[in-house]
Amino acid sequence: MTAPKSPTCLPAWPRLLTRELAAAYVGHSVGTFLADVGTVWPDPVTGTRRKVWDRLMLDQAIERLPGAVIADRDAYLEATREARRSAWETKRRAK
Repeated sequence: MTAPKSPTCLPAWPRLLTRELAAAYVGHSVGTFLADVGTVWPDPVTGTRRKVWDRLMLDQAIERLPGAVIADRDAYLEATREARRSAWETKRRAK
């Protein structure tokens, strides 16, 4: 799977992201993302066959960056939940 050209290609990001998707999610190239894993970005999730990153852990890492403050966290979380719910319903209807 190749990384999307823009985040709008994925209306609801999956919870576990490959290195390509994780890099796209945080707005970096794969090389830059991997260079910062363990310092800026969390290590991949253990216990899976593939190296994947938890989207929520990436969100937490982003929030720790200087100047990356979500003004209304509750509204942000609700919008994220709504986007995931909408994508799930669309996928379910397509079957």
